Amino acid sequence: MSQSCLTIELYQSLLQKSKDVQFQIVSDKDTPVYIGHTSGTSNNRPKPIVLTNANLISSTEQVIKAKAEVKIDESALHILPFFALLGANNNYIVDLAATVTLIDVPEFQINHFGYLLKKYRPNVILGTPSWIASLAEDPELKDSDLSWLHRVIYGGDSMSKSDEERVNQWLRGHNSAAVLEKGHGMSEYGGCGSYANKSWNLYDSIGIPLPDTIYTCVDPDVEDKLVELCFTEEQEYLIGELAVSSPAVTAGVLDDQVIVPHYELNGQSYIRTRDIVKMNHDGFFFFEARKDRSFTRYDGYKIKPYVIEEIIRKNAMVRECILVPYFDENKKGFMPIAHLLLSGSQKSAAGEVKKLIEDIIFNHIVKNPEISSRQIPGRFRIREHLPLTKNSKVDVNALIGEEISDTDYIVEMEETNLNVGKITIKAPDVG
Repeated sequence: MSQSCLTIELYQSLLQKSKDVQFQIVSDKDTPVYIGHTSGTSNNRPKPIVLTNANLISSTEQVIKAKAEVKIDESALHILPFFALLGANNNYIVDLAATVTLIDVPEFQINHFGYLLKKYRPNVILGTPSWIASLAEDPELKDSDLSWLHRVIYGGDSMSKSDEERVNQWLRGHNSAAVLEKGHGMSEYGGCGSYANKSWNLYDSIGIPLPDTIYTCVDPDVEDKLVELCFTEEQEYLIGELAVSSPAVTAGVLDDQVIVPHYELNGQSYIRTRDIVKMNHDGFFFFEARKDRSFTRYDGYKIKPYVIEEIIRKNAMVRECILVPYFDENKKGFMPIAHLLLSGSQKSAAGEVKKLIEDIIFNHIVKNPEISSRQIPGRFRIREHLPLTKNSKVDVNALIGEEISDTDYIVEMEETNLNVGKITIKAPDVG
């Protein structure tokens, strides 16, 4: 059995050891000052990320330059763990540098979130999308006046437009002037690389790059080099893999081993994020999916989940969609299943769901000349919630590990190696 190379340090033990520690000022820009780890989204084993003094200073300065607009007498709730750059840098170092008073909660439980807000009344909170979205249903805050809550920021994952609208409406209904702000980033460059607030805060977007950061879309299917994508006259968006250049980006080397490879483009050094994004003509970026989630159907056709997820999410009845593979016994290979969260609090009847699926398949996939009918999911599963990882991101591996269910809507297609024929949708027999 392989053993982890990670050492677990208990918080109380760390406090004891830190009592008599004298910290030294680091003046050399190339001195490593932080080793964090990725969240393991693409891989079961997180990668160690080394950031130097210059990397963290650049990341901190860029966030402050992006007009975070904190005030010297404000307070911020620090509930994100130090092992994540979002917690160590963006919710700790940046706040301290911006003269914010930090309220440290070293052991956070989501069911205590509302209680902590009422107890400490922080002016600023930063959390994951699932944590922030949960506040609108928290009974602790049902009748609370939140006029003291000035800024609410989320990061680490994306939030649906409907959830963002719902939380903003909830904030207004509780006398808070805050409008949800969000960022996008990776451990590889200090946690935050783009930011969205005020006039740069479009629904669904991850904002625009920080002042000294360059975001660009590259061809996701070319692995050994960066091929930059360019707009055509007809295109509203560029869709591709996000590549990032910034003085905050790690050199990507630890013990002479390359952890994060760099690529050259237009005379600049970039890293690949393995995030699929789209960019509009105004330079706004929108997160679509993780590149690594592509898989191959039973017949060799490559499924790109982010393509179909984007189409399905456009339907007003759909709050969220995640596409993963399942093993089809009849086809002796993989097919896509779409896991859906529906909008609204009421469960939809089987007939309404069937009509929704028919609309998605026939009007948005079959009639779309840009999409192959082989991307049609073989199953649709309606859910009340999606499983989350410990980092509060959608647990795609948990969805992949689920068995097929009698409550799935099944899509039967007559297929040959040349085309797709008759398509039939079978609703589950719910007795």
